[in-house]
Amino acid sequence: MRVISARHYGGPEHLQPLDLPDPVLGPGQVRIDVAAFGLNFADLVQLSGEFQIPAPDPLVPGFEVAGTIAEAGTDVTALVPGQRVMALVTWGAYTDQLVVDATHVLPVPDSMDLPTAAAFPVAYGTAHVSLLHRGGLEKGETVVITGATGNVGSAALQVARAAGARVIAVDRSGTLPPSAADHVLPPAGLARAIRDLTDQRGADLALDLVGGPHDGTAGLPGLGGTARHGRLRWRLDPRDQPARRPRQEHRDPRRGHRGVRQP
Repeated sequence: MRVISARHYGGPEHLQPLDLPDPVLGPGQVRIDVAAFGLNFADLVQLSGEFQIPAPDPLVPGFEVAGTIAEAGTDVTALVPGQRVMALVTWGAYTDQLVVDATHVLPVPDSMDLPTAAAFPVAYGTAHVSLLHRGGLEKGETVVITGATGNVGSAALQVARAAGARVIAVDRSGTLPPSAADHVLPPAGLARAIRDLTDQRGADLALDLVGGPHDGTAGLPGLGGTARHGRLRWRLDPRDQPARRPRQEHRDPRRGHRGVRQP
């Protein structure tokens, strides 16, 4: 199989094609013929060597793929060869063939093409978990989403609206269409604008995907733009995680890009 690999930590300039032996299919796994893989900010962090889960050597970055199942383990019953799927992995997405645990794989709907599916798991998974699982967003609540034009931000707008929430998007670029949210606001004067839109109550939930100063204060907690018992969720920088273990440099390359098992 062929991968896109980096022999050294750094940036995208270190990426190069590399031929490796085909990965071995294990119990509970499927082999995917990859049609497309997603590109994310965390890929750059992975390439820099600062990601919280160290990838094996050779480093094959990437977190999400879409393609067609070529082979399924004997104990896999929900997925079958020929089925179009998407998968979420911890590394190893830059490849034309991927072996991954079946629990990390989802069918692709007929209405979705494979390139779109390849960009789905990270952004929409992050948005869904942040808003609904961690944030506890409920129908009828008001949510503020910063960084609304970004990858996760644009997904979060859709997830929040599908959940029946009232959505306030924060857009510093001025490019977000009004139809993307119930209200689209610039960062300047944000706290007062949120209060005015909510009869001075404030938002029930804020998802801060940007961080840094808003209204001259550090981040959303100091804004006064959330309700008295409102909740704040923020997307952690993938570099700001618990202590990382040293990278193991000489792993078997046949196992090194399967991307689902932490060494």
